[in-house]
Amino acid sequence: MKHYYKTVEGWFNYEWFYDDAVTLCEDGETIVEIGAYKGKSACYAGVAMANTEKVINLHSVDHFKGSPAMNTKSNPVYVPQLKGDCEYLYKEFLKNTKPVSEWVRGIKLDSASASTLYEDESLAGVFIDGDHTYKGCLADIKNWLPKIKKGGMFAGHDYNFSGVKKAVSEFFDTIELRGNCWNII
Repeated sequence: MKHYYKTVEGWFNYEWFYDDAVTLCEDGETIVEIGAYKGKSACYAGVAMANTEKVINLHSVDHFKGSPAMNTKSNPVYVPQLKGDCEYLYKEFLKNTKPVSEWVRGIKLDSASASTLYEDESLAGVFIDGDHTYKGCLADIKNWLPKIKKGGMFAGHDYNFSGVKKAVSEFFDTIELRGNCWNII
């Protein structure tokens, strides 16, 4: 299957995470991403998973209500469609991920609630790109780190946001930076 993620609106510069996941995952394993927006990263991951002979799944967790910035008219990331349609982002996600829906599943829940759906040490990897506040990112780390199997992948986006940087730096002694992404090594 040919990649089409560049046609999807959003922010995504961590192809390496999904490329590594496809290589490292065993047949039948699941990766979770926290934060989906319109599914750009999920589209990339879905195609990468479709193009392997292994069965690998991506669960994309988001409440699909947008961030406060997306609901603020004066903000550059304002999404006016959210004012008239509270399901707008979820519908966009489903539309964009339809070609890869065999590998990608949208989980319409807040991150904390979604984390309770998974057993500890059951996931091959988690990528955090949800709440960029200190409190929100720290909660995501605490809720999702136990879900990673031994030797699994744990990383996140937007290390350049002060809240993310503070939470990650406070929780982990050693991280690897890849652009504006953090990765636990």
